[in-house]
Amino acid sequence: MRDAGAIVVDTRDKYAFAAGHLPGAINIPAGRHVSTWAGWLLPYDKPLVLLAPPEQIETLVRQLIRVGLDHIAGYIPALEGYAPAELETVHQISASEAYALWQRGEAMILDVRGASEYKEMHIPGAVNIHAGRVLQSQAHIPRDQPVIVHCLSGDRSSIAVSALMAHGYRNLFNLTDGILAWQQQGYPLEC
Repeated sequence: MRDAGAIVVDTRDKYAFAAGHLPGAINIPAGRHVSTWAGWLLPYDKPLVLLAPPEQIETLVRQLIRVGLDHIAGYIPALEGYAPAELETVHQISASEAYALWQRGEAMILDVRGASEYKEMHIPGAVNIHAGRVLQSQAHIPRDQPVIVHCLSGDRSSIAVSALMAHGYRNLFNLTDGILAWQQQGYPLEC
């Protein structure tokens, strides 16, 4: 199915996805926001393969059809049977590691929260691109330097990282626990 251009939609949580996922998969965790994220990030002209347990398939398909994504080619119930070498991982970065790179000017900070959240508080110099718009904004996201992606707590940034990885980015780091971890360390913020 993937040879035919199908997109794997990995509906597991951000931790399971980060630990190991099929290359090219987009992480949209099962839950009430599936329709929203799918509408923003999934192509309407390609078949979709869901990575989800059988008991969630009917609900997920209904949520996708609701936004016009009705070409569901099948599903994968779990990743058992895949060798670790067949899977990709998401690089996680702690607030202290991110701060060190930021302080030396060696990484771009990509804030994928909403504009109002960004205006309220952000890391100095961070570029704000909403997670749902990262694919349309790839021209503003470098491929030749580390990019630290964050949101409030790590959920939206995991989704954004997965979408960018599916489009060939390999220089991404997800800020573990988001800007909340940065704030807890007392690192600089702008209002």
